[in-house]
Amino acid sequence: MSDENESPPGGPKVDEPRRWWERPVVKELGVVALIAVGVMIRAKTEPPAPAPNPAPSGVAKAVAQAPPITGRVRLNPQSLPTAEAKRHLDLGNELFRRKEYDRAVEEFTAAIRLHPDDAEAHNHRGLAQDAIGRVDEAIVDFSAAVRLAPQKAGPLSHRGRVYARLERFAEAAADYTEALRLAPPEPEYRGRILYERARAHFLSRSYPAATADCTAMLRLIPGAAEAYLLRGQAVEAAGDPAAAIPDFREARRLDPEAYRAARAEWPTLPENP
Repeated sequence: MSDENESPPGGPKVDEPRRWWERPVVKELGVVALIAVGVMIRAKTEPPAPAPNPAPSGVAKAVAQAPPITGRVRLNPQSLPTAEAKRHLDLGNELFRRKEYDRAVEEFTAAIRLHPDDAEAHNHRGLAQDAIGRVDEAIVDFSAAVRLAPQKAGPLSHRGRVYARLERFAEAAADYTEALRLAPPEPEYRGRILYERARAHFLSRSYPAATADCTAMLRLIPGAAEAYLLRGQAVEAAGDPAAAIPDFREARRLDPEAYRAARAEWPTLPENP
């Protein structure tokens, strides 16, 4: 007879769970799913790891290797005259004052050889060259001074005077005009440049321009006899001798000697205006 309590061959029998989610396989799959969900949530909430820096480009490498900025700007200092160049310049000026122009040119040349960028030495050598009649060399020196010191009125005025003597009146007037733009406000200084420009206009037969410059000079220097004389000559040359008489009269009153000397060169000037 069989006994209901008899165990089967191979050991005691284990009963399977009646609910499917309690089975071991299902439990293992649930654990795996939970782990996967956790990984996904962590990936969404944590920031991504930074990408590796690429190799620097040529510009970036140069910037990285550049020395730090200290705030100092290095400039190429302009060459300064040496003590020897200054000595030659001073000696040249002394010789010029003594009217030893040839020797002055030699000293200015020595100063320029030691300091080629010295505008003053070029300007003064130009004056000495002009004094001994070397007008072409004078123009070269004045032009160098204009280039080296473009803010100075003197070299322009000096070159304009040489241009006027060479009858290059348009160039002379242009230099005087630029010199007036740069000239300091001293009435005497500006008045002399106006007079030189008036002469250039007069010699080029630009009589209205000459008259205007003489009038401007007289505003600055009311007692300038030469301005009255030149303005009278310009008015007379423009065809109105009667209107010139008051200017001739004032010029003669202010400087009788200069008026008599002018009559020798300008025969139409009245002896007793």
